[in-house]
Amino acid sequence: MAADSGEPRGRNGPPKDSSSRPVGQNGRVTLSAPRLTHVALPVGDLDAYLWSFVDGIRTVNHWTVPGQVPATTPVSDRMSKALKKAGFRFVGSTICYSLMQASGMVDDHLIACECKGTVR
Repeated sequence: MAADSGEPRGRNGPPKDSSSRPVGQNGRVTLSAPRLTHVALPVGDLDAYLWSFVDGIRTVNHWTVPGQVPATTPVSDRMSKALKKAGFRFVGSTICYSLMQASGMVDDHLIACECKGTVR
């Protein structure tokens, strides 16, 4: 086995020359940064842009079993399409819905969950 060179390695082996293209997850963020500025500036910032998809109103669902919680919604579909149209990648509807849950735009805690309604 070869000695560790200390260079970061991706799933497909050693990184490519950084002057030709970005490598790994950070590369995706780097490529998206100018797009982010482009889409967020008209409404103020990223927070305002993302919340504009739900008109600034948190959705509180009342699920009783985990199987009721959706992976996507029409709102996450719209967010995904808008971000893809702006040139973002890796922003499918499921990823967007996960973002909505994580940021508090959607409360999908089950009714019996002790965390239900604690998101502010």
